[in-house]
Amino acid sequence: MREPVSVVKRVAVALHYLASCEEYRVVSSLFGIGKSTANLIVHELINAVNDILLPKYVKFPLSVENLNKHRRDFEAILGFPQCVGAVDRCHIPISAPKDQETSYYNYKGWYSIVLFAVVDSRYRFIYTSDGSPEWLLHHHDDSLAQPNTVSTTGNNGPGKNVRDSIAKYLYERD
Repeated sequence: MREPVSVVKRVAVALHYLASCEEYRVVSSLFGIGKSTANLIVHELINAVNDILLPKYVKFPLSVENLNKHRRDFEAILGFPQCVGAVDRCHIPISAPKDQETSYYNYKGWYSIVLFAVVDSRYRFIYTSDGSPEWLLHHHDDSLAQPNTVSTTGNNGPGKNVRDSIAKYLYERD
């Protein structure tokens, strides 16, 4: 009977794969395991991060208390009043599923999903989302209409006079 792959080695396999984008064939050879084992290990780590760490460290929508904290931090650190998060997105190249290629074909002329993220004043992620194919088809990078809680969360904050206008909470984008 074979020895199970140690936790340290499992994490190393998954992190190496995710950081290098090498094929499972290369990663499995490097770590002395089978391709299917490498694939299983990577998916188990991703699922564990999503199930355990993501809810613990990435919380959205923010409570009023957290919104106020982020607002104060942005103003103190960056001099930006009423801002509670910096927003950006990027296209991540993918090999599109054969039966859904047209859903993942972006306006730039290649297949991708869109990573959408909000960070706080210290560049820590407070929200992430990958764009669904339907959303990707209808939104250019200049659009900020992500159909989720980000667009409505900021509308609940107290207003503040900023350059003769009352500003609610807002998100800065690149």
